[in-house]
Amino acid sequence: MRYFHARHRETGEDQWPLAGDDQDVPGGIDPEIWEITEIERERASHDEFVDGELRLNAASLNAALHAEIDQRAGEFRCRFITDAPGQALTYLRKEDEARRLRSGGLGPFPTIDAEAEATNVPVEELADRIVAQANAWVALGAKIEAARMAAKQAVSTAASEAAKREAAVVDWAALIDAE
Repeated sequence: MRYFHARHRETGEDQWPLAGDDQDVPGGIDPEIWEITEIERERASHDEFVDGELRLNAASLNAALHAEIDQRAGEFRCRFITDAPGQALTYLRKEDEARRLRSGGLGPFPTIDAEAEATNVPVEELADRIVAQANAWVALGAKIEAARMAAKQAVSTAASEAAKREAAVVDWAALIDAE
């Protein structure tokens, strides 16, 4: 099945979505009278024609811009963290061990002990470094999350397509300067 938009060449009247088989445009639509444009199936039910151009409707545009914001936030985060399978769990484990070690908790501290041995750094010094790094990430991570959510909210509440697109632009680098 193929989907089409038809615009009357004289009156500008729109008809869509129109469905046709895989080989033909919809029956009853004369190409001499109607300008026919094939459209993607997904767009046939979710989007709209505005001034003769197919545009995302508000819900589709919001979804697309929200996904773009999430993607950009993730890319920015990856400048500061290692995005590899299992790495987040390793970092959480190291932070937990480091905080327990610094507060006088009882071991074992297998992750910190292994890293201290491998890097020839005293366990206490390594624990201090890990906690400092975790604390720094919490501050920056919170800023990234706040900017991500604020941008998504601004996109959702913006009244026009242009305003929505503008709201989706986040100056991620400014988050570092704001520290």
